[in-house]
Amino acid sequence: MRVLLNIHQTAFQNPGGGEIVVLKHYEHLRKLGADVELFDQWKTKIKLFDVVHCFGSLETRFWKEVKAQGVKLVVTPIIWPELNWKKRIGKRVARIARHVWKHPRNPFKHFTDFHVPDLLLPNSDAEAQRIMDCFGVPRSKIRVIPNGVDSRFLNSNPSIFHDRFGLNDFVLVVGRIAPVKNQLTFLKAMRGTGLQVVIIGSPLSKASEYYRRCREVATEETFFIERIEHDSDLLSSAYAAAGVLAVPSIFETCGIAALEAGLTGARIAITKNGGTKDYFGNLVTYLDPTSEEDIRSAILTALSKPHNGDELREHICQNFLWEKVIRSTLQVYLEVLGHTIGSPATRLTAIDLAPIQRATD
Repeated sequence: MRVLLNIHQTAFQNPGGGEIVVLKHYEHLRKLGADVELFDQWKTKIKLFDVVHCFGSLETRFWKEVKAQGVKLVVTPIIWPELNWKKRIGKRVARIARHVWKHPRNPFKHFTDFHVPDLLLPNSDAEAQRIMDCFGVPRSKIRVIPNGVDSRFLNSNPSIFHDRFGLNDFVLVVGRIAPVKNQLTFLKAMRGTGLQVVIIGSPLSKASEYYRRCREVATEETFFIERIEHDSDLLSSAYAAAGVLAVPSIFETCGIAALEAGLTGARIAITKNGGTKDYFGNLVTYLDPTSEEDIRSAILTALSKPHNGDELREHICQNFLWEKVIRSTLQVYLEVLGHTIGSPATRLTAIDLAPIQRATD
């Protein structure tokens, strides 16, 4: 089985969670014996692959090209569409529009685009429900596959970060600096608390003014650190050294930073919007990202809890390690190709299928 992975062209100009997900799929699919490549617009021929797996929802024209070439397509949409009366009406109109209006400027094309993939792989039940409600995608075309986390975060050493920066038991925020990540409201909420705050991340190219405003409202106890490479021990050490990880985003389909921090034993205060409750249940503190008061209260509540993350760590290990997640993804690839484990497989050689069969046993 030949698998092609793709994400929008500018993704790695300022990589974040979505880009990590692509690279982890590539890494772990290869470990399980799959023949997998990353899309190269200058060289890759789509028709040579059995399955194309796209990440994100920014380049839906690529989805249509995949289907035009007769190749199976699965998409991890990484989306939290706004749910309002316009979307509800639009969904109903789009059901008609996609059949009677094929013009490329169809104003309802965003609704119809989500019907193009053979299967959608949202990261949570909550995201799946949003997609069904907003775009009218039937449940039969959805398979929920969660995001994953590397087991290496279990062995994090807080002294690495402390020795370099002299900081400990601070409030940590990790991620690209951008309005959707909501650092500005968070920093306003931290004023007057006397808490040390560490912001790790670089601003999006179009968020320079937003970044300036964040620096402007930050207290003297706030420390800005540019993006740390994901595989760096310094990042895992920062999680372990923190008093609490804050994820104040407007929404998170998952919150990869929270999964990583959870493995280090960190306390977590995370947005209630998105799929976070599907991942963390009652093991973390939730916050309303639109309310400075609620953000402040959630941080203080999380800090007041015992610093013992064994239950959260065990929960993450049982459900969200990449090794487990990728095995589920492989099963979806086989399903979309019309195969069951052990059945004859068109375009799959015995050598190709053997490691995949073992991985999904």
